[in-house]
Amino acid sequence: MLTKIKDTTIKNFCEKLNRGEITSTSLLNEIRESKLDFFWHPLGFVLGTYLSNNKEKIRIHIWPKEGSQQQKPYWNIHNHIFHLTSWVLEGEITNQEYRIINDEKSDKCIYKVNYQGNESCLFKTKRGISLEQEKKEIHGKGNVYKIGTDTFHHSIRTSINSALTVVLSIEEELKSPLVVGNKHAKQEYRYPRVKVNSSYLKNLINEFN
Repeated sequence: MLTKIKDTTIKNFCEKLNRGEITSTSLLNEIRESKLDFFWHPLGFVLGTYLSNNKEKIRIHIWPKEGSQQQKPYWNIHNHIFHLTSWVLEGEITNQEYRIINDEKSDKCIYKVNYQGNESCLFKTKRGISLEQEKKEIHGKGNVYKIGTDTFHHSIRTSINSALTVVLSIEEELKSPLVVGNKHAKQEYRYPRVKVNSSYLKNLINEFN
C-alpha cells in the first residue's frame, strides 16, 4: 500500500516510481482516499498537486480521452521555469521539442505568462519567432522522460484511452514561462484554473481500473 501523503517525501516517492513500486492502481486509490483537488489545465488535461516542498512538486496529470476542456486559443507550444521529469503510468504521450528562431516576418510571437489568483494570464510581447522541430518522442506505459528548463515543447496524449502521468517539477529560476502565440491575436488572454467536477473526476479515475 502506498505511503500516505503526509508521510511521503518527494525523494522517496521518486525512488519508488523508478523502482516500479507505484502503480496507477495504488496511486489512484491513494488519491481517492485523500480527496485531492484537481483543476483543468488550459491545455486540456487535469492536474492535482500531490506533494510540495518549496521549489519541488509532484503533480498528477490525467489526460482524458473524452471531455477534455482545452481553452481557446489553444496554443500548446511553451516552456517552463522548472526542470520536469515525467513518469508515464498509463497510456501514451508524444512529446515534441522545438528550437526558437527570432523572426520578425513570422506570424508567430512570444506571449509571457503571469499567474494572478486562479488565472493564467498571457501577455503579448514584440518578439516575433519561427519554430524548428528538434525532437519527437513517443512515451508509453513505463517510460520516463525529461524536459529541461527553457525547452520549448508540447506534449499530447496519443493513446486511444486516457493517459496518466506523474510529474516532478524542480523550479530553477524566478521568471515567467513563455507561450508561442499569434502576433495578430489579442494583447492579452486569461485562462481560469477551474476545479474539476467531482463526479467527472470519479468517472475519469475509474477508467483505469
